[in-house]
Order: sequence, then C-alpha cells, then structure tokens
Amino acid sequence: MLYSIRTHGVGILSNVMNQLYRYIRKQINNFCKKFLMDDTIKNMLYREARIFMRDKEKVNGHYPYIKASELAKNISQLSDDENYLETTRKRITQIGNTLGFVRLIKNASLKDNQNLLKFIPNFLADYKFEDVAYDLNIGGEVLEAVKMFDESVRLMQKQGSDANDYLRTIVKNNEGFADEDKRY
Repeated sequence: MLYSIRTHGVGILSNVMNQLYRYIRKQINNFCKKFLMDDTIKNMLYREARIFMRDKEKVNGHYPYIKASELAKNISQLSDDENYLETTRKRITQIGNTLGFVRLIKNASLKDNQNLLKFIPNFLADYKFEDVAYDLNIGGEVLEAVKMFDESVRLMQKQGSDANDYLRTIVKNNEGFADEDKRY
C-alpha cells in the first residue's frame, strides 16, 4: 500500500476513502433494510428485548446462552433458501474487513508522510516564507505559490504529529445517515 501511495501520490486517498465510505454505507443500509427491518426479525428481536428487560435482574444483566441459541435456531428456520444469520455474518465481516482496509491505508499514508518529513527541516515549522515575500514586495502568482508552500509544510508536520484518523471522518460524515434512512 505504501508503494502505491508513493507511486500515485496522496491525491488518490480522498477518492479511495470516498469509495470505501460509500461501500460501507451501502452495506449498512442493506443490512438494516433487508434484515433488521424485516417484520419477522424485528418482532422476534423486540420480543426478546422485552423478555430480557423484564428478567434483567434475574440473569444479572447477561443475555442467557440458551435464549440466544433458541433465537438463532428460530431465525435460521425462517427461510429455506437463505440463512439470515449466515448472511448477517458475511455482511458484518465485509464491513469489518473494509474498516481494516481503511486502517491499512491510514497507516500507509502516515508512513509515507513520515518518510517525506525527514527532508523538511524542523525550523520551517516556525518560519513563514509568506512574511519574506511580503518584505520583498512579491505579489501575484508567486505570492500564492509561497502561501501554498507554507500551508503544505504546516499540514505535513501536523499530520506527522497527530495521525489523520479516517475512521472518525467516516463516523462524522455518517451522522446524517440515521436521519436519512428513518423511512425504512
């Protein structure tokens, strides 16, 4: 992954993360619509939740294994052609693998960033070329290039010190997801 980022540049990261975010969103949406919103499954889960809440103190807040086994058996008997629990396991595994891939990309991008930081001297964190450009009365496109260089150095050093967390970005971007899909 690191060599891919070196070859293609960090510009690919936003596209990759966007595609992974869409994939995860689609998987969660399908899981909610096809499994959790199925009336039979929903009714079984609500019934189990009511029984658990009623008997919560009797079982010390732990869902009994026997009840879980019975629920799994009842769910697996619902359909002849599709095993709901196996489908759920596969979907959750796919989401987990995708999140693992996100972590892999994040670590590769941080490693690439760390490799680039060794070529930038530490004093550049406090030094601004923009101030020098103003002192020399440099303007126009050159001034804009100097500002972009200063900003690039600042961002690289910031990312090197506080790892850019793509999982938080996915969660933050997913906040409106629940409101958007309440109609299902």
